Amino acid sequence: MKEEIDAAKGGIFHTQGNYLMDIKLYSVALRSFAIAGTYYIDANDEVNLGRVINLITDDCLPNIYNEDFVDSFVDCEKETKKLLSALQKYNVNGRYLDRIRNITSALKLAQKRKKHK
Repeated sequence: MKEEIDAAKGGIFHTQGNYLMDIKLYSVALRSFAIAGTYYIDANDEVNLGRVINLITDDCLPNIYNEDFVDSFVDCEKETKKLLSALQKYNVNGRYLDRIRNITSALKLAQKRKKHK
């Protein structure tokens, strides 16, 4: 029963993240996708976990700038690091190694990227 609830919660945050991406609120979408990913891990839903990780690395982080990490309301960095921590915990036999590296690399690039003025 807990897995089904976690999958449902993941789905809610996943849907929210999709909407936020559509309106180009990338840092808030990142936070939603990271929370969804953590729930998907707890639900053992690797298909949707892969989907949100792709959205994080391919769509959100490339559109986020270092200034976006200053906004304490959103705190997308904290939730992304929680997701990374959860992935590391379940990284048996290197199962999530490439995904961890991709997120970490994209996060570092986003933290260094400056907005063009």
